[in-house]
Amino acid sequence: MHTPPPVIMKQMLELFEQKVQTEILTLIDIKRTQDESYIHQLSPIMINAIASLRASIDNPTFAPTTASDIAPLNAFYRSVVRSI
Repeated sequence: MHTPPPVIMKQMLELFEQKVQTEILTLIDIKRTQDESYIHQLSPIMINAIASLRASIDNPTFAPTTASDIAPLNAFYRSVVRSI
């Protein structure tokens, strides 16, 4: 069975500025010792980081492109499906 590659936390963390990375690692440390009933008050740093990420998703800045030739993608997809 084919599975997608795992998401690598270290590479994902590097997408954030250092202070956000530190906050995320702190939250991971908290999760090591707390169960699901624990309620954590997010810091202003994390609230701003989450708001920024949400804004970037809600308001994408990429320009629409013209239609592309999808024949190579279709051929690749079909070859993968046949091999399963």
